[in-house]
Amino acid sequence: MGRCPADTSALCASSDDRKRQFYSVPTGTLAGKDIIDADFAITLANAYNGTARSVVLSRVNSTGAAAISSATNWGNQPSVKKTITSASTTARAGSCTSTNQNLRFNVTSAVQQAADSSWATTTFRLASSDESSYAYWNRFCGNGQLEVKYNRLPPQPSKAEMTISPGGKCVTGASRPYVDTPPTMSAVVRDYDHNDNAGLTESLTAQFVLSRLDSATGEWTQVTDGPFSTAPKTTYSDPANSQTGMAKFSAKAGLAGTYSAPRTFTLQENVVYAWQVRGSDGQGWGPWSSAPPQACEFVYDRTKPAAPTVASTDYPDDDAPHPGVGDYGTFTFNSVSTDVVSYRYEFQDGTNGTVPAQSGTGRPGTLRWAPTSSGTQTLTVTAVDAAGKFAESPGGYSFVVTNGRAPAAAWKLDDPASATAAVGRTGDPSAAKGDGVTFGVTNLGDMKDKVVSSFDGSQGAHLSTSSSVVNTAESFSVSAWTYLPELPTRDMTLVSQDGTAETRFRAGVRRDEPEVGVPLPGLGHGLPR
Repeated sequence: MGRCPADTSALCASSDDRKRQFYSVPTGTLAGKDIIDADFAITLANAYNGTARSVVLSRVNSTGAAAISSATNWGNQPSVKKTITSASTTARAGSCTSTNQNLRFNVTSAVQQAADSSWATTTFRLASSDESSYAYWNRFCGNGQLEVKYNRLPPQPSKAEMTISPGGKCVTGASRPYVDTPPTMSAVVRDYDHNDNAGLTESLTAQFVLSRLDSATGEWTQVTDGPFSTAPKTTYSDPANSQTGMAKFSAKAGLAGTYSAPRTFTLQENVVYAWQVRGSDGQGWGPWSSAPPQACEFVYDRTKPAAPTVASTDYPDDDAPHPGVGDYGTFTFNSVSTDVVSYRYEFQDGTNGTVPAQSGTGRPGTLRWAPTSSGTQTLTVTAVDAAGKFAESPGGYSFVVTNGRAPAAAWKLDDPASATAAVGRTGDPSAAKGDGVTFGVTNLGDMKDKVVSSFDGSQGAHLSTSSSVVNTAESFSVSAWTYLPELPTRDMTLVSQDGTAETRFRAGVRRDEPEVGVPLPGLGHGLPR
């Protein structure tokens, strides 16, 4: 690169042979990222002499595609858009490898511009700082590379993952909860850099802040005591997406400063407060959650009834995911109010209902519930007294649910026509076929391209395992995909399991309701629905 030294090299094309290098680097994946540091690195193999000579790195026109092609030559080369920096070294590698770069140019600002502009490709040019002198000639390897350290700040926390206790889920407006003690605010903060490299975790911190509503002017004012910063936590993988890290943070309303040097202030009664949260990954703060009047709200009023408490050993309110979708858990509600007769509950997905309060200390109520989706779940519980009054301070509870468990056994029923039994997954028992079963059938129903099994409806139309598959002492579910070529004239059993003295369960289709799979009558217990 530079002016080829014709006085010492016979390889020069002429006495005025000059060269430059261009590199087109993909930068599209950096869009939207904060660039912490970026270097363009290359190996200087040889030079005219041992003196360090300055080399200039520039950015040429960059849009969606490379600014160079096979047609690029000295007379047809892209012009400089911006001179970035220059560098020099006395090092001489003597040879070229993929890892022996010895000259680096700081290109942080240029790469940040590429990220902000969503450029698919950025093209750099290397040129000698003096192209008229042989002394500035350098021989570079073709191993130039862009080395980038980037960051994505935590995204805006979701109101669906923000709760207070007492108080429950995030509410704005007239339905805002009344609380009789300063509530604990809880929120999930996420980070998209988690697991970018396998096993990579992030250290996150959360910051909570309160604002007050002036009822006379309708204006919101942030409390003068300022926000409160929590202790850092290490991310764990979101059950729904292992590439996203998450951590749950909590702070009591009325705290300011930091976890290591907290300050306290007194909440005013009968004043509407809004609270917000944001996350930091150590590189900077992400955006605040929704601002007033869309922020989560509460009213501090000690004269309102006390909130019920919620507890569950199956799904504890902690900073860890618990199994799982479809697994029933027990939730227990308690109240210090002695006249509570029931509890109204509502989960994040809208599932709601009422459970009765039992007599005795705490007036406990018990709910059995199975999550239908993974991720953060919230539960809001309100106590109801004998007069039908609702407590204005519901209990808030949140927990993290993992994906559901694998089935105990499964058969695809795509066995070949010559098979004598249906084969399941590895470890599943085989199911021997009766005389009324035909394997390897095609061209049926709306799955004509699939290999299926056909049952002729006779006494021999069955598949049987040698032992029980489902533990009917616990909750369970059973499913089967079936095609009925005609409407049944009698009840048809699809799936069943025998017990020691009677059938433990039997599910199928009724002649009067053929489009719905239901438990069939005639059993004393254990009917799945």
